[in-house]
Amino acid sequence: MARSVMCYEDFEDWKLIGSGTFGDVYTAWHKTLRIHRAVKILKSSCGELEKALSEAEYMTLASFEYIVRVFGPFQRLPGSTTHGIVMEFMERGSVQTLIDKHVLPQWPLVFRMAHQVALGMNVLHQHNPPLVHQDLKPNNVLLNAEFTAKLADFGLCRTSASAVYTDEEEKEKMVGGSYKYMPPEALINASCKRYRSFDVYSYGIFLAAISTGEEPYPEACIHLVREAVGYDNQRPSIEALENNNAKGLQELVTLMKQCWQKEPNDRPDFQGILNDTQKAYNKYTDEEIDAAIKNVKDSLSKKSQSSTSTSTSTSTSTSTSAPFSSPQQRGDFGDAVDFGMESPLSEVMDISPTETISDDVKVRFVEDNILPITNNVNNVTKILKKLGDIVAPGIFRRIEAIPTSDEKIRELFQTSLHSGGDYAKARFYDALKLYEQDLMKDLGA
Repeated sequence: MARSVMCYEDFEDWKLIGSGTFGDVYTAWHKTLRIHRAVKILKSSCGELEKALSEAEYMTLASFEYIVRVFGPFQRLPGSTTHGIVMEFMERGSVQTLIDKHVLPQWPLVFRMAHQVALGMNVLHQHNPPLVHQDLKPNNVLLNAEFTAKLADFGLCRTSASAVYTDEEEKEKMVGGSYKYMPPEALINASCKRYRSFDVYSYGIFLAAISTGEEPYPEACIHLVREAVGYDNQRPSIEALENNNAKGLQELVTLMKQCWQKEPNDRPDFQGILNDTQKAYNKYTDEEIDAAIKNVKDSLSKKSQSSTSTSTSTSTSTSTSAPFSSPQQRGDFGDAVDFGMESPLSEVMDISPTETISDDVKVRFVEDNILPITNNVNNVTKILKKLGDIVAPGIFRRIEAIPTSDEKIRELFQTSLHSGGDYAKARFYDALKLYEQDLMKDLGA
């Protein structure tokens, strides 16, 4: 059934909540339905309405309890070149958030997520013809308020064995971190056909990430991963897991090893995987799962309070100017985007020690100006060095390996600025003031 195209005027209260390889994701309030929705707006490189319709179509075809629901395509205005998809809003963000916040593993929740993701992937693979996700990783598994896991980001989804990419397209996709979840055959040959075994390998690496609570190969760039995984048959370190006696964990370790076999034909299918995840998941009671979810919520709440407390205690002296309206913000969509939002208070470059601006205002400035900041920052290395310990050494090297400034800043937002909370964003503001004075003036200083 055809779905009507939703427009910018249907929504209000826009807020950027994430960025990925294919575009930016906002939460917005639907004026008529009176409910929050997530709106994924595509980058200019893939910003045709056909691509938005294609992703929406695949998500609709795979409609299921553990797949993020799609409500239809988005078009800013009739005839506009800004397109996207309207989806259900997942309040808890992605599984990557739990990894970045160091709240995993909570074993009952780990086993539930492992089973729910396998259920979602099985639906894709059982479709006729089979659908291959091609980008399964923690960033693309979203969580609702009660931490139910659902598959998202079908930007690469294709029918099995039908997708062939050019080296340039593959390079663009791999920059976002997906290369760590790609099987050896794809790392070695960028134009290889994608079969269902591609997703099975990615699932094995996903299991390792949620079980260890750590990113695989945290300090490795694309070329190192290609060499280690593609040619030397190396995999993420799971020695600590093999010595852990948590219920069902050894069975899960065996499963992840089966999933990341070098030969695609040696990997299990999701029908078999579900037998294993169901058995392991059944070892935990509802009470244990509820307790694990409560532990995660409490941990996230404490980290948020700690970040807010640190932010409040470290405000610095700057001066303020009045709020201003920013009628046009240039996004990753190619054309100027008029979101009709007010920008926050902007700082004056000549510092007055008698006037202060709180870290809360700095955070607002950064959050409300993510798009123009991402597209116009030039002195990325200086900013990274200025942020110091906020950016872990492995993330620093990973960002430095990214070829373009806008992708570097996008990765910084997704990693250190996301996990570091308000304190990190306020320090980022300070670094912008020091190294991007012209940009800050253009934003209203």
